[in-house]
Amino acid sequence: VELAKTRAKSGISRRNDNPQGIATRELFKLVFGNESPYARTTEYWTIDAISRDDLVDFHAHYFHPNNTSLAVCGDFDVTEMAEKIRAAFSGWDREAEFQRPQPPPIDADRSSTLRFVQKDDVTQSTVLIGHPGEIRLDDPDYFPVIVMNEILGGGFSSRLFQTVRTDLGLAYAVWGNYSADYETPGVFYAGTFTKSESTTDAVRAMQDVIASMRTTAPTAEELDQAKESFLNSFVFNFDTKQEILNRQMTYAYYGYPADFVQQIKAGVEAVTAADVQRVAQRYLHPDEAHILVLGNAADFGEPLSALATVEEIDISIPLTSPDIQLTTPAGDTHEGISLLGEVMEALGGAEAFAVVEAIRYEAGNVSGSGVQRVSFEAEATFAFPDRVRAVQRMPIGEITIIVNGSEGRIVTPMGEQAAPPALIQQVQAQSYFELPYLFARAAEFTAAALPDEGGLRVLSLSVPGQSSPFIMHVDSETGRPARLAGTLSGMEGPMYVVVEFSDYRSLGDLILPFSSRQFTDGEESGRTTYTVIEINPAIDDSLFDLRE
Repeated sequence: VELAKTRAKSGISRRNDNPQGIATRELFKLVFGNESPYARTTEYWTIDAISRDDLVDFHAHYFHPNNTSLAVCGDFDVTEMAEKIRAAFSGWDREAEFQRPQPPPIDADRSSTLRFVQKDDVTQSTVLIGHPGEIRLDDPDYFPVIVMNEILGGGFSSRLFQTVRTDLGLAYAVWGNYSADYETPGVFYAGTFTKSESTTDAVRAMQDVIASMRTTAPTAEELDQAKESFLNSFVFNFDTKQEILNRQMTYAYYGYPADFVQQIKAGVEAVTAADVQRVAQRYLHPDEAHILVLGNAADFGEPLSALATVEEIDISIPLTSPDIQLTTPAGDTHEGISLLGEVMEALGGAEAFAVVEAIRYEAGNVSGSGVQRVSFEAEATFAFPDRVRAVQRMPIGEITIIVNGSEGRIVTPMGEQAAPPALIQQVQAQSYFELPYLFARAAEFTAAALPDEGGLRVLSLSVPGQSSPFIMHVDSETGRPARLAGTLSGMEGPMYVVVEFSDYRSLGDLILPFSSRQFTDGEESGRTTYTVIEINPAIDDSLFDLRE
């Protein structure tokens, strides 16, 4: 269970890697609502809340013969196979009171909005326009909707493709889809990838094409091409025995006729141009659609605000539940500012930290604890505000991580690749555990004093870009930090990191720790002994070069 939860949290940490995945996720949240089971997002704390008992209870509640279908396809004696199946499942009794669970009702949002996701590391924009669907697969209008969708956005000859890509040259790809499901309506959405500078033009063009679908009936050529395109792909419904078997089981489960796939073919063949315009007018609602744009606004040729009021969506991955964050003590900000000043004074003063623009260190490190300890040498260079180069000389070889703004690269003995965003975020957050880096940026965060703990004064530091504050414990006698703790986003989910500082020494105008001990989620994870610490060293910009 713990391994499965770790894999799930690792997936959460990577959920903002793919622009199209982000856009689709956020559009569905707009259509159905954040808390809807058709759109809600798994978070770290929802995974943490699951226990093995929860899984056992779920299985006991939902897995019954009443709710199970079994099919066998192949070359065998039917009577013999039936006997084997009965023997294998004997003793698995039906539940007398069992009722198959039904999908929850859909409470979709039909308002029109323009939402934006800022992503600095993209050179093209992802655009989605969508609204709730209104039909299930068993609706007689499903067949003309199939043809309407083919004409609007189904392929190279579709109106969206011909207008947005071929005629206007605004997109690399453009598509549309009006989905339906067995028990619930689906979603209509159209999408495109476009150059950053043509983002607003592409949105406007897509809106025009979708709106014109309601007013301009398809030509005979459009109708024939759409039906032919769909029917030509129909053969792929029968290319494997497993696919045929799965489809028949699905029809049986949802109570659809066994020949429903043939009904689809006949229904599409019978669609007329009048049918297409009728369903377009009934089921397409461009005035009630959500527009979702993901891109880098700095590169837009025309601002999105030229279209409508824009609301930005925050896609940062929260590390803890909002309910937990609400219980965090607010602390005394006036006393916190005073305590922060005292701590900085004890380490050399605010003026000494204000001139720090870069740090370089060399260190001997021990990773892990007990029999799993691994000793290695490390060095790192921090160039403010957002460049880091860290080198670890491990027994398996040298590992280098380079972070330059929102981009990064990792080089190992096995090769090199772009650093995933989760790793970049982790490296940037861990930079705050280097005290010169932390206090050189003191003007960027707010401080609040919390109640003393164990004879240590306690300081809460809210840092931009971090969803929860860092907590610093300060030695009451020396005024120096004894330890710093915070919840960071790692490659496998959030981790609670505590760093204990010791062996303070003078270094120019500053007094800094030359030893530290790290704990991750309560377990000792490493020790560091600094052999070299340089403040404002001469730095070659090529250290942060991300090219292969």
